[in-house]
Amino acid sequence: MASTSTHGASSTSSNPRSYDVFLSFSGGDTRKNFTDHLYTTLVTHGIHTFRDDEELEKGGDIAADLSRAIEESRIFIIIFSKNYAYSRWCLNELLKIIECMTQKESMVVPIFYHVPPSDVRNQSGSFDDAFTFHEKDADQKKKGMVEKWRIALTKAANISGWHVENQYESEVIGQIIKTILRKLGKLGPTHLYVGKNIVGMDYHFGQLKALINIELNDVRIIGICGIGGIGKTTIAKAIYNKISCKFEGSSFLADVREQSKDNAGLLRLQNQLLDDTLAGTYKKKSSSIHEATHEIRDKLRLKRVLVILDDVDGRGQLDYLAGECEWFGSGSRIIITTRHKDLVAIYGANKSYEPRKLNDEEAIKLFSLYAFKQDVPREDYKNLCENAVKYAQGLPLALAVLGSTLSSKRGIREWESELRTLEKEPNREIYNVLRTSFDGLSRVEGEIFLDIACFFKGKDRDFVSRILDDAEGEISNLCERCLITILDNKIYMHDLIQQMGWEVVREKCQNEPGKQSRLWDLDDVSSVLTRNAGTKAIEGLFMDMSAQQEIQFTTETFAKMNKLRLLKIHQDAKYDHIMEIDGDVHFPQVALPEDLKLPSFELRYLHWDEYSLKHLPPNFHPKNLVELNLQCSNIEQLWEGNMRLKKLKVINLNHSQHLVEFPSFSMMPNLEILTLEGCISLERLPMDIDKLQHLQTLSCHDCSKLEHFPEIKYTMKNLKKLDLYGTAIGKLPSSSIEHLEGLEYLNLAHCENLVILPESICNLRFLKFLNVNACSKLHRLMESLESLQCLEELYLGWLYCELPTLSGLSSLRVLHLNGSCITPRVIRSHEFLSSLEELSLSDCNVMETRVLDHIFCLSSLKELDLSNCSLMVGGIPNDIYHLSSLQALDLSGTNIPYVPTSISHLSKLKFLGLGHCKQLQGSLNLPSSVRFLDGHDSFKSLSWQRWLWGFLFSCFKSEIQV
Repeated sequence: MASTSTHGASSTSSNPRSYDVFLSFSGGDTRKNFTDHLYTTLVTHGIHTFRDDEELEKGGDIAADLSRAIEESRIFIIIFSKNYAYSRWCLNELLKIIECMTQKESMVVPIFYHVPPSDVRNQSGSFDDAFTFHEKDADQKKKGMVEKWRIALTKAANISGWHVENQYESEVIGQIIKTILRKLGKLGPTHLYVGKNIVGMDYHFGQLKALINIELNDVRIIGICGIGGIGKTTIAKAIYNKISCKFEGSSFLADVREQSKDNAGLLRLQNQLLDDTLAGTYKKKSSSIHEATHEIRDKLRLKRVLVILDDVDGRGQLDYLAGECEWFGSGSRIIITTRHKDLVAIYGANKSYEPRKLNDEEAIKLFSLYAFKQDVPREDYKNLCENAVKYAQGLPLALAVLGSTLSSKRGIREWESELRTLEKEPNREIYNVLRTSFDGLSRVEGEIFLDIACFFKGKDRDFVSRILDDAEGEISNLCERCLITILDNKIYMHDLIQQMGWEVVREKCQNEPGKQSRLWDLDDVSSVLTRNAGTKAIEGLFMDMSAQQEIQFTTETFAKMNKLRLLKIHQDAKYDHIMEIDGDVHFPQVALPEDLKLPSFELRYLHWDEYSLKHLPPNFHPKNLVELNLQCSNIEQLWEGNMRLKKLKVINLNHSQHLVEFPSFSMMPNLEILTLEGCISLERLPMDIDKLQHLQTLSCHDCSKLEHFPEIKYTMKNLKKLDLYGTAIGKLPSSSIEHLEGLEYLNLAHCENLVILPESICNLRFLKFLNVNACSKLHRLMESLESLQCLEELYLGWLYCELPTLSGLSSLRVLHLNGSCITPRVIRSHEFLSSLEELSLSDCNVMETRVLDHIFCLSSLKELDLSNCSLMVGGIPNDIYHLSSLQALDLSGTNIPYVPTSISHLSKLKFLGLGHCKQLQGSLNLPSSVRFLDGHDSFKSLSWQRWLWGFLFSCFKSEIQV
């Protein structure tokens, strides 16, 4: 048998895939026409092709060298023609091909040359005639072979291919060639180098698969967004390698940001896009970006293409490279990698994907691959690896760079030295990648980024925006550029991005912190303040006194800082800890000179815990002040005389126990938040409080000498929160309450002198929270409380007056009546308490069984506290099972004789409190959902002991804790 290939006959080879393509055909039908044209085109395109030149039928068997050629081929093109099935040689060849397809997952391309695919699939038409010929006088062995041929034909015909009937054969051959080239990876740059140490890619594939969804025939734009070094380009390359073969054309345009800095670079990218997607057939080179834009739109509008634009940072790049979906054919996918999430949104992307940081396991694996050339750390380096991984914070670039850097270090001491250095100075390779994002910011955005990096990481977004001159737009832009993230309305940034910001500030004045624009490092701050080395360059200074030995402030400490915008001398950690423990704040105060100078006209934010002076300095210029925080200060009066503070929005003087007088509110017309908690010497507020038309929060919590609340003459529609807890006020002026139209929170708890509440409270349409706990002198409550249809939380505990009807509060979620007298009128119906989730009747005196009737029908109730509640004989009624949502039931300290068996129907019950129920008898039939049971001092009798042992035994089989 003579055979030819693009490299001549071949009978042996050490390569298991010696041939790209194997042609199977009937020589008499197609050797000198279609097959010859196809073979010639394959060879022209550099495709290594095997073609059998002569059909030497030796009893129908395939010669050994031909069998080997089939085994050594990657793709099989089977040309089914009218007489194909008459050839036993062709049919045996087909059997071998189908066997390779099954075992080696080889690709089979069927071509139905002037025969319907159904004739091949069903062996009808000319194929039926051929099989009639084969089955004539066939013995049993041959019949078995005929059946195998039929199965092979059916399998081959079920594969998608080409039906050549009335088309131009050259067009069909062109399509076949493109398919083969794509499969072989010879059509465009179909394989990009991704790197040898890849971790976590399967996760990214899984997330992107649904977004890309190549099965759909629409045109999709997908954005991959994230900070520098997160792996966007690597992910895009891997995706390209995985799916580019499924498109008619594909192009990966790398480093778009760098390459398109001028029109010449942008034009090169446009021509590359055309050349890649048109498989080298686009010979024309456009001479302008406008001409190239037209060419892209014209040439690709009917082609299904994959285009990846890597590292895009400007809308103009998108406009000229992939302006609209209509530029591309159905099924096309455009993938954009960028640090700017807003670009993807503006461009109209269907979906965007933000790669997550590597988790600890993935991070250690990637770091180890670079540091040790294995996927786990060496045993003696484990702790150091953990430190390196902690520094990198899951950023793939940082892990790779650190691993490579440390791999060249000799011994543990050099590793330790390198890691210590990184705490003070960032790795330059990592820094340069991250610095690119900063360099792309506007001047204002850059300044705000540096303020956040140095001072406001982890702080409330609204607070930061307010302090930085209503910087909401800039904060949004930083978020869109992946430099910060917003979580629970707090601003966060990656530690390495923060370190990059620090380095930007420091690099302008190395070793001279007094000339930096911002001071946040404790050592630098201490050095500057101790040596009076501050200069006019300083715009922000934050110092945590709780972590610093005492510093002596002099008159001149801040004298040269005449551009100071942000000043915070604080003890946040200590303040938060003390408040959490007992709420009583006492700090040792640092003595300040009476003639302290704060000369800056630019000051926007002043926060000074334990400020020791009785007034602010006489040379203080609050013209631009936005927030003043002097908690735990020695302030008696903020300043003497009148100062106009048009920009002031927040004042916090909490726990300033010597404050006796507050300046006129008319001098601060834009004030939004005023908190005076714990100002125990303050006896009155200025009477012109209604001048504060922007006030949202007023807290006089625990101002124990405050006896009068000002009369409000004008509507204050913006006031949402009023906290008068623990004050000495005797009454609230009815007219004042009427003017608080937008009030949502009113706290009057522990106002022990409060005698009466105005009925006007019931007109507060938006009130959600009302607390009048422990107002011991209160004569009566408003009868029309039910009109508060927005009320969600109500606290009426430890009151000696009669409680009104509460059944009409349809929005109420939390109701506490602890220690008060409960009569049947309080909850007359359960139907209008459909939202109630938490009810506390602890220490209540329940004298009538009817009181509980409606309570035990509250199907929405999740928590019910009846501890120390006096219950009549009979205790808990059987219809407790109506509490179908109940999760916690506390009956501790009650005189109940038994727990009804119907409690077993409470399928969501997790906590049951029965401590100190000394009259409890019988046994308990608890639902299996119970996880916590408090029976302290209740289970003392012998019968209870027996029940308890049985119960404890069952606990070993469940998760119940006793």
